[in-house]
Amino acid sequence: MSGRVPVFASPSSILALKAAETRGRQIFSSAGGACWTVDWGNGTGAAESGRVIESLFSTPNLEATKKMLEVAVARHEALAGNIANIETPGYKRVDLSKSFATQLKAELARGGEGLAKLKPVLAPDDSATVRRSDGNTVQIDQELLEMAGNTTNVEVLTQFVSGSLRQLRTAVLGRNL
Repeated sequence: MSGRVPVFASPSSILALKAAETRGRQIFSSAGGACWTVDWGNGTGAAESGRVIESLFSTPNLEATKKMLEVAVARHEALAGNIANIETPGYKRVDLSKSFATQLKAELARGGEGLAKLKPVLAPDDSATVRRSDGNTVQIDQELLEMAGNTTNVEVLTQFVSGSLRQLRTAVLGRNL
């Protein structure tokens, strides 16, 4: 097998394999089709496995999901603030800025390389119309509908992250818990 040992089991069996390996051999590990090598003989195994774990948490889908959760939290704060200010005369509805939404869509279309640099920006909603005599642009039915949709987005994103972490745990432990 030329020094390559497949690993399918728990961390304790990996330690057993590590102890059994001789200097210079590599261990191939597979999780969800991804393979990597660890060189236990020259002391770089811990650093290499650290990079592997970091790469598992830095996949483009997880990065995009983290950013979308950050956006959803900012939007939830804006919607909650709008509802809290429903009786404030002259208050202008706030939401994600149009420029931020455009930048986010463009970045996702490019593959998400620069997502980490984007920060959600809130701004007054210029498209909101004044329908009350006090100048307030908040409409409670619209805000509640938007908040329900935002809550659904958070639930879907959270389920995606939970599923990804569950798969990672299964790959590391070799079984479902």
